[in-house]
Amino acid sequence: MKKKSLKLMSVLLILSLVLVGCGQKAEEANANPMKYISVEDLKGDIDSGANEYIILDVRQAKDY
Repeated sequence: MKKKSLKLMSVLLILSLVLVGCGQKAEEANANPMKYISVEDLKGDIDSGANEYIILDVRQAKDY
């Protein structure tokens, strides 16, 4: 009976540690959300001289 109780407590402890660890990762993922803007808004910002954007083309050579 004592061994069974010890195994149950060990499983519950491991489960609780796993669940707590997974919860912290979800908060970190939302720390820096992406902001989507339209093409027209981007064009207007570039034309007005805003230097806060870096445009990076990540296509492979075969894609264009």
